[in-house]
Amino acid sequence: MKSEGRSFTGLKIPIITGTLVAIVKTGLSVIQFDHLDNYRTSSLIFIISLSFGILMLLAVGILQKKKLGADANVKSIFRSIFITILIGISISFAYEQIRLVSDPALSDRIYNTKVAHAKTMLHATERLAELKTEYEQSKKIGIPVSDILTQLLSYIVWYSILGFIFALIIGGTKPKNNYA
Repeated sequence: MKSEGRSFTGLKIPIITGTLVAIVKTGLSVIQFDHLDNYRTSSLIFIISLSFGILMLLAVGILQKKKLGADANVKSIFRSIFITILIGISISFAYEQIRLVSDPALSDRIYNTKVAHAKTMLHATERLAELKTEYEQSKKIGIPVSDILTQLLSYIVWYSILGFIFALIIGGTKPKNNYA
């Protein structure tokens, strides 16, 4: 009976942190969408968003370890990190998709930004051709739901791998009993 209460209270930190991540990442997405024409500013906002997400994953792992004390292990810490990832990434990703659907000019701006960046890269002509093909295809038939879900899952998997590494680091060390 006690473990049921503990698992529920163990969700409080990741739910709050996941919601905070979603709010901040969504806010940064709003700002980033307004600055798509400036590649440096857009990139800086992306780096800030990514850094914030990583710091929050570390924070939730550390907070959960402190909360659970001696009962903390890699599994419980990773579970908290994973819940944070699911909430934060899913909500912010959903906002971005809704914004793309509701503002058709936004996809044009994203395409133009990608083209401007591709022109600075090696093999620019090949990359420009790929971008044009993708863009024309998305204009004709839209982006398939399967592609959107695949993108969401890839974000969740990427952050989960990082979260698992953090959980191993945070929860992998147990105090040794020196009773022998």
